[in-house]
Amino acid sequence: MSQLLPQRNVTLLRAKSRINDGTALVVYSLAVGVTVDSEYLGAAHVSWLVALPYGGKLAAGGMVAWFGIQLRRTVRHLGDILLDRRNSLRRQECWRWWRAVSS
Repeated sequence: MSQLLPQRNVTLLRAKSRINDGTALVVYSLAVGVTVDSEYLGAAHVSWLVALPYGGKLAAGGMVAWFGIQLRRTVRHLGDILLDRRNSLRRQECWRWWRAVSS
């Protein structure tokens, strides 16, 4: 079925499914906690329990995106240096650039 849909729609459906699963886990853990008297059922507490996983997901997604962008820039720059046939010192420049970036 997913092969019939555009890739964008499939991605959105998978993300929505994961969000729904996460929300269900939070609600279930809250219900179990209230049942065994280890959780307090208040608006602020419930809001915090729902907001915490979403904030963590946003932070993790942002970090992965940032690292991906940095890796892409690094690979592109190294490729530009190595493929530049006019520069006879391309390997030395590449190593100088790599030492500057990694330090």
